[in-house]
Amino acid sequence: MTTRSKRLLDKKSKTSSDTKPSNFSSLDFIDTDDDDVFLDDLNSQDETPNPDDEEDNYSDSHSTPKTRRRSARLVLSSSKKNGNSESVKKTKNSTPKKNGKRKVSRISKITELSNSDEDFDDDSPRRLENPAKPYDLLITKSLASEYPDTYWKHTTLDDEDGMIQFINDKSTLEALPKHFRNDGPILGMSLSPEGTMLATFCTYGSVKIWDVTTFEELCVLRDNDEKNLDEFYVGQFNADCTKLILGGKLKDRSKWSEQEDDLHIVDCPLKVFDLSKRKVTARFEGHKEEILSIKLVKFKNEDYILTTSQDGFVIKWKVSDDWSEVLEKTLLTQSFICMAFNTAFLPNTGNKYFLCACEDGIALWDFESGKILQMFEGIFSSYCDCVKFVSLTEDAKGVDSIMKDCNGMVSYLISRGVEILDAEDNTINTKPNTVNLHKLIYPTEKGGEFMLEIVRQYRHEDYHSNSWYTKIASNGRYIAAPTFNGQVFIFNIKSGAVTGILRDHKELEVRDVIFHPTRSLLFSCGDDGVVHIYRSSEPTVDDDELMIDFDDDM
Repeated sequence: MTTRSKRLLDKKSKTSSDTKPSNFSSLDFIDTDDDDVFLDDLNSQDETPNPDDEEDNYSDSHSTPKTRRRSARLVLSSSKKNGNSESVKKTKNSTPKKNGKRKVSRISKITELSNSDEDFDDDSPRRLENPAKPYDLLITKSLASEYPDTYWKHTTLDDEDGMIQFINDKSTLEALPKHFRNDGPILGMSLSPEGTMLATFCTYGSVKIWDVTTFEELCVLRDNDEKNLDEFYVGQFNADCTKLILGGKLKDRSKWSEQEDDLHIVDCPLKVFDLSKRKVTARFEGHKEEILSIKLVKFKNEDYILTTSQDGFVIKWKVSDDWSEVLEKTLLTQSFICMAFNTAFLPNTGNKYFLCACEDGIALWDFESGKILQMFEGIFSSYCDCVKFVSLTEDAKGVDSIMKDCNGMVSYLISRGVEILDAEDNTINTKPNTVNLHKLIYPTEKGGEFMLEIVRQYRHEDYHSNSWYTKIASNGRYIAAPTFNGQVFIFNIKSGAVTGILRDHKELEVRDVIFHPTRSLLFSCGDDGVVHIYRSSEPTVDDDELMIDFDDDM
């Protein structure tokens, strides 16, 4: 039985009358003396639910391209009997057909690497029976030196024409009259490496590429040879912008699924579009369900694609220089992971390690061996669906009062996820939605463990984001966090204050946000099929001139 066959349909509405947003205007920039700002620090994180008080029942709540809503395995709280709750174990995800049982074209080698955990107990910490080799400080330093990453080549500092610097009631974002439209809901966006083009991925089977200088449509991509129905979720340009690698969902137009109340899902391939020919030139089979993220990776000067999926698998694809064939495909598996959402590579490790947002928290993988090194659990009461590393600006680093006490290398990342819903009507969170800022502390010796700490949590009484497949973004000073009711909240990283709220998506789910790395632009897209474009206005005013400093109260 696959993950998909275990889902339950839930109510069409995600919110009750108790969770309606306040009547904000479409663009609100807020003086941060706001009594509605809620802040948490490390000393106030005692809200983790007791596993003895909950049942592992699941419902579904994500928005499809149509009007119905389904969820992605949200956990419902239990009703107690005589003071004791009954627990139901999660049903494990089935394994795709292994090598030899299904022909995969143009792949010279298929490997399945499993961190086997067949006898795990849902109430106990995850036990990795076949973990990755312990962290080796010298090897990692050597890789980082030989293959330096380029994650932080763009910053908000000392660049007047660069990324958006400040967002507040004095330095507002202006919604441009020009916006991008697709044929249907837009679940994701991707900038070209130099930031000159933006690709938008639509669930109606089309991808549009836009010029971010003129804001004109450059081309529309469709797989006209596809017999099934395409829904594109994600994609990435290759380095020279000659190819666009796409993924998403594929549905059988002739077969109906009563379980899904939708067309039956078939195997979901990666598709490589040649942008000069505007057609698919390669197709890589591997995932059984929706592909949720794509990362193009250079490791030891060789090209790879790393994908995650609703089927719970992470796949590492070693590809040829021209992206025409897969030389080796490695399935990274873990029996207790039923959904894998997105990945983020650790800075300064030569792409040897990456994090994966998944059902049970955040997994730390060794990219080279394809095995899990560590698992960080209990971050959200249901699941984590987005992790991203951020390069904090110098002023934003003030959020971490104990930063100087770390002896090892430190990286910062943000995460978001979904919380358990109440058992009565399956509409209200048992915990408020939050965005987390984490500090990842690297080991200082061979065999040491990574430490993941929550530095701050960001929340607001009107920030409602209990929605499947939503991505957050940061420019190092702010976090842009979408909601399921058409809003994007702007949190100041240092103070935790909400400095702006964007409301242009007609109360429909906002799926993705992107800060442009070299221009004063912010993009947001959602189920309304529109990409809204915001530009930073003048004058640029430092938040410190406007905000109270919350550090003294924490």
